[in-house]
Amino acid sequence: MKIRQSLVLIVIGILIGAVAAYFFLGQWGPSSITSKSATPFHEVTAQLDEGGELYGYLSTDGLVRMATTLTDRIQGVIENRASDAAEKERILSWLHLARKLVRDTGLYRVRALGISSRKITQDLNRTRMVLHRDPGTTNDLIWNLYAPTPRPLDELKMLPADTVLAQFGDFRPRVFWDWLQQQGKDSNVPEFKKGVAMLDPMLKMKGVDLDEILKGLNGSAGMIVTMDRERTLPLPMGKEPMLIPAPGLAIVISVKNHDLFQFISSRMPGDKPAPDGEIRQLTIPAPPNPIFSSPTLACNGKYLVFATENALALQILSADHASGLTAESDFIEMASGLPEKGNGFRFLSPRVGKVIRDIQSRALNNPELKEADRQSMKAFIDILPTDFSFYGVLEQTKTGFRYTLNHRLGAHNMMLMPLMAMGGVAVAVAIPNILTAVQKNRGRSTLTTMKHLSMEISARIAETGAAPAEIEKVADGWGNPILYRKGPGATDFALASAGKDGRFSGWEQQGTYAPKGPDSFDQDMIMVNGVLVFGPLLK
Repeated sequence: MKIRQSLVLIVIGILIGAVAAYFFLGQWGPSSITSKSATPFHEVTAQLDEGGELYGYLSTDGLVRMATTLTDRIQGVIENRASDAAEKERILSWLHLARKLVRDTGLYRVRALGISSRKITQDLNRTRMVLHRDPGTTNDLIWNLYAPTPRPLDELKMLPADTVLAQFGDFRPRVFWDWLQQQGKDSNVPEFKKGVAMLDPMLKMKGVDLDEILKGLNGSAGMIVTMDRERTLPLPMGKEPMLIPAPGLAIVISVKNHDLFQFISSRMPGDKPAPDGEIRQLTIPAPPNPIFSSPTLACNGKYLVFATENALALQILSADHASGLTAESDFIEMASGLPEKGNGFRFLSPRVGKVIRDIQSRALNNPELKEADRQSMKAFIDILPTDFSFYGVLEQTKTGFRYTLNHRLGAHNMMLMPLMAMGGVAVAVAIPNILTAVQKNRGRSTLTTMKHLSMEISARIAETGAAPAEIEKVADGWGNPILYRKGPGATDFALASAGKDGRFSGWEQQGTYAPKGPDSFDQDMIMVNGVLVFGPLLK
């Protein structure tokens, strides 16, 4: 059993590693290794910019040799360790299937990578990345997931002026589905063949006709994130919340008609949309929350949109190019000199960096932050770029993919991106933890104040024989007045703090809770006769 488990783990590792190996290394086997004279050096470098901060070319031939040797040795290990002939044959059949699947994606056709980066203005850089494949190969999976040639990027016209993040690209799931079905038919692994063959019948049993759904798709999809310039959202940042632009999210899929909308809306709760009309929409019921104010599914027959609010969905479907993102000065500058046609694009607004810097500044300037924590946070923040906005266009050419990117990161920052990402993660983790620690200190201060008040009230009861009718106003750790109640007995009394948000939920609460973040301290704290009956567990 242990040998079988080990072999299964090896196969799983190979399946995972195979994808990475093919993507970065090319085809397994000596047939992919070409002579130096045949390497596509000139084809790749002709698409790069010379004279900048970064310039590089990588041929995959040497790595393919290494990958071939490595995978052969792994196969040898499997053959030698498996004592059961049938089990060995089964595992090797899965290994061969994994090789074939990855090979047939077309990743093995990658023969070279190229990259360059140079300044085009004082604060703007242009980076080009080229993935070169064998020319004349058109039947593999990944080259057919995208349109064969660049097309007009019409989705740009749909982006509202408040867009801060957008990503669109060719989306052709029919190609993948047909490829997977063919792989199942060609496979010699019974479990895989049966599993693939069962997918379509299983979906139809659940009322999903995948073939009809795929027929309604029109070849592209994407995501839009907005930050409202007028509507704000409170972010817990100490005693006073920080107001940030309210975010919005939309998923957009290009369609041929309203059929997909009708299919989805018929299976969702809420009022059913009218069966006709240019824009059909369905408001999806959702619990009250500050972000998903009115989740909406909408369609105009060309695009299907799911948005966090109705206004955003209608704004996207009723796009006005003259007042959208493409008319904004930030985008115009960022898009300068980039292709107007492509197979996809990505955009990140400088507004995102500004909001992040404002949050960082507010966190660093929190007066309750310990100096050691402040310095640690500042050290991480200082290595992050101040503006990481960009706009890039992906193109499929006859010999692979070309990605052209305008951005404000220098080549040195790009090389340090892994380190900066680690710093960003550290800051993302540190800020909530530090804010939670600040709230814990306020919670401890509140409990201490309530204990002292209880002792004073108990002393007065000892003198007078009864609890006072009222007490002087005393503030809790958040500056809110501590609440007091006399009774029910002559010597009984209770104290309460309404917590960070200042909203008290009643004297009947009992039990304890473990704070898991700054918002946990919105809950109340209650002491009866000097004993905590409802409150946080604070170490």
